[in-house]
Amino acid sequence: MALQREALYLGHTQEQLEQRIAYYGGKCWICRVAPWEHIDHVKPLSKGGAHILANLRPSCASCNLGKSDKWPFVPAMILINQSAYALAN
Repeated sequence: MALQREALYLGHTQEQLEQRIAYYGGKCWICRVAPWEHIDHVKPLSKGGAHILANLRPSCASCNLGKSDKWPFVPAMILINQSAYALAN
């Protein structure tokens, strides 16, 4: 898919991708609860994102399909934490 869209591709090994998934504990990077099912392009290919390891994160199907090709994208968990921090200070 990435190569069909002519996205930048620098290559990565399966081991590197597995390490990326392990970094997130095998969970979705968006909700941080569900196990990963998809590999998400944080900056979507359709918005000029690259198919490089730094742009790939594990996601559950629900979060990935809900995110779709939104860019910029900020997970709700981050927004909630920022609001709580602002209220506490």
